[in-house]
Amino acid sequence: MEIRGALAPLLTTLEKRAVLIALSAAYMLVQLASLPVGLSRPTPARHFGAGIDDSAWLVVIYLLMLGAFVMPDAHPVSYFSYTPASARASSSSSRTAAGDSASA
Repeated sequence: MEIRGALAPLLTTLEKRAVLIALSAAYMLVQLASLPVGLSRPTPARHFGAGIDDSAWLVVIYLLMLGAFVMPDAHPVSYFSYTPASARASSSSSRTAAGDSASA
C-alpha cells in the first residue's frame, strides 16, 4: 500500500492536515524527550549492577511521569486564556451596547 494513498483521507481539508501535523510533532517530541534517558541507561545499569534490559524501566517510568505530571500542566488554555470566537463576539457586542447606552 502506498503511503500517499493511505494518508489521502487524512489530508482532505486544511483542518485535518493541521491535526495530522500537530499529532506527528507531538509524537516526535515525546521520542525526543526520551532520548537522553535512553542514552544514559548503561550508566545507572553499570552503577547498580543491573542489566540493560532491567534499566529499560527507567525510560518507561520517565515517560509515565512526563505524561502524568508535565503534559496536563502544559494545557494551552492556561497559557493563552483561550475563549471561543462565539464568546468573544457576544462579549464585544454586549460591551458596545453598554457603551452606547452610557453615552446616551
